[in-house]
Amino acid sequence: METIYYIILIMNAILVVVNKRSKILATASYIYTIILFAGSTLNNDYHGYLEPYMERDFSEFEIGYRIVANVFAQNNIHYHIFLLFIAIVCYTLIFYLFIKTVDNVHIFFALYYPILVFYDINQIRNFIMATLMTFAIVKLLENRRAVFLLCLFIAASFQSLALAYIPLVFINDRRFQNKKVIISIVLFSFAFSLVAFFNNKQIPFLYEICTELFGKNSEKLMYFESKDINFGFLITYIMQMINILLVVVSYRNLKKCDVSINVQQFAKKILIINVYGFITFPFLMIDLTFYRLFRNFSFINYILFGLTIDNYYLRKHEHSLRPIRKTGEDLDNGTLYARERVGWKRKKCISFLIYIVLLIIFCMVWKYGIIYKYRGPLQSEYILNNNIFYDWLSNKY
Repeated sequence: METIYYIILIMNAILVVVNKRSKILATASYIYTIILFAGSTLNNDYHGYLEPYMERDFSEFEIGYRIVANVFAQNNIHYHIFLLFIAIVCYTLIFYLFIKTVDNVHIFFALYYPILVFYDINQIRNFIMATLMTFAIVKLLENRRAVFLLCLFIAASFQSLALAYIPLVFINDRRFQNKKVIISIVLFSFAFSLVAFFNNKQIPFLYEICTELFGKNSEKLMYFESKDINFGFLITYIMQMINILLVVVSYRNLKKCDVSINVQQFAKKILIINVYGFITFPFLMIDLTFYRLFRNFSFINYILFGLTIDNYYLRKHEHSLRPIRKTGEDLDNGTLYARERVGWKRKKCISFLIYIVLLIIFCMVWKYGIIYKYRGPLQSEYILNNNIFYDWLSNKY
């Protein structure tokens, strides 16, 4: 299982760099990801989901997850078949969004496999919510607010964190896209973070307000209690900063190149969406779990990174240089054009290599950040070495 994982990861990464496509590899990666998700029998949250399913007690979960899980549990359907259903629905939706938007879908697996896949397997409800939210954001960027809100409320029925994204409904409003508004959000977040830092890492009145909202006995209060996390919040700050850096670089690359206005607007709005993630900064001093708010932008960011990778490669008709004629003036002009074209391609090649390096740094920062957040044994070791479907296939064939 582990060998297959690394082969798929490396092959997808290679095809991204060389700009090649393989339907066989894409399909194999899609199927393997589903097996990896649905067949995992050992991870941090495995028993936290398995035991309520076996006991048919979903009272602690949101109503959406409760309904779906109850349908499967009441019909005595095996827990891993239930996971298989979730994996097929969610990964099919994500794959559909990538195929619809990005030319080279291998970018998704190249970015998703290094770390995030293992924590989506752990956090099932958050994964469902992130999938639905990604679909909702795509529809929002198409100016379909009603669909966005509907998808968001459905997502909230699986993970209530989805309600925190409601303000994004104004993303198409020009006032929301104003530079002053964007800068104000960032400055306010940093200023409020400083207040929390010098207030012994507590946000004034937050716990009291949440007690009134959720009740004194609510488990949700644990996220708003002051905790001794030292300077661990700086790791999550860096994760968000590398997010913003790569999104900005992607946006500028697309803006410089001859891409459609729709693509430029798409990139700009994704940048603004990521800026919204800065509101988590004060809360990260209390509990690092709040990093999920900007982590859930990962799928939509992968789409943007994929569009940027696509843009680095010239279309076939752009690869050919203008014909050099044998008359004096035309020969000089043709030679000059050819030299400029070669120089331009060389610059683009350097820019592409820099972008690939940034993507590698992005993966490394996120991998270290998430490992730091959860600590303990690596989830990848648990998941890759304990899979019920892989064991069944191995024994059969």
